[in-house]
Amino acid sequence: MDDLVDLFIYMIENRNQAGVFNAIGPNPVSNRTLVKELARQQKPGFHLTIPVPAFMLRIILGEMSIEVLKSARVSCRKILEAGFQFRHPELPEALRNLLHEQNFPD
Repeated sequence: MDDLVDLFIYMIENRNQAGVFNAIGPNPVSNRTLVKELARQQKPGFHLTIPVPAFMLRIILGEMSIEVLKSARVSCRKILEAGFQFRHPELPEALRNLLHEQNFPD
């Protein structure tokens, strides 16, 4: 959240930037990695993650499954080249900041 807000502020303060900038961290991870790290930080210990087969998502979600199943490769290269610096470039640190330092209820 900090990085997203900082990115908005950066773009407002640096109006000489033009075009589209992706609001994505510099070290993207797979959904599997995200879910495992989120589970680890919520309740440390053993976690069993069970993947949902694609055909089940297609049955349950219908056409919406296309959005869930497709993969997108996006980069923050442009914003980094413009001089923006992330406060939380790695997933564990970003989740720790979001989940624990913001005092959101479980």
